[in-house]
Amino acid sequence: MGVGKEFKRARGKESQQQLSLELNVSREAVSSYETERARMPKDVSLKVMNKYDDPDLARALANEYTGGAWAPALDGPAMIRQCSAIQSRTMKETEEAYHAIQKAVLDINPQYLGNFEREDIKKSLDEASEAIAFLNEYMATVCKTYKISWLKTWTGCQARLIHRGFMRMVGGKKK
Repeated sequence: MGVGKEFKRARGKESQQQLSLELNVSREAVSSYETERARMPKDVSLKVMNKYDDPDLARALANEYTGGAWAPALDGPAMIRQCSAIQSRTMKETEEAYHAIQKAVLDINPQYLGNFEREDIKKSLDEASEAIAFLNEYMATVCKTYKISWLKTWTGCQARLIHRGFMRMVGGKKK
């Protein structure tokens, strides 16, 4: 689902006028974001995320702002929406990724790789991207079902990664 539809869904019964005052934009701007006639500016998307703390809206925004280079919501007909089904499928996809990553040979100069090694590397990326999509779906579904903050989950993750030296803070901001 696109940003506009997710934004409208998250807004619920709150009027566009009411929301526009809170976001400090015109009612017409809210309408144009919902109908996707205009792209939601970064400052507005930050306000919207802080207001709604909605995983589906966050993923739609991330997918839009990266040109499709992020894991979108898995909303196809094959998806079973129960937490336990998503958990099971996520474990399966993660295990497949783990095995494919183990098989990939990455300790050879790329120009000396054979076709089989290249295919194993590509397969590891395919499996990893599917695992990421399902992990993302798992997180979103569990956050929504159990009313756990999506934003706090990610800010906590970033804080732990910074603390452990896997991320840097530059000038007080995460890099």
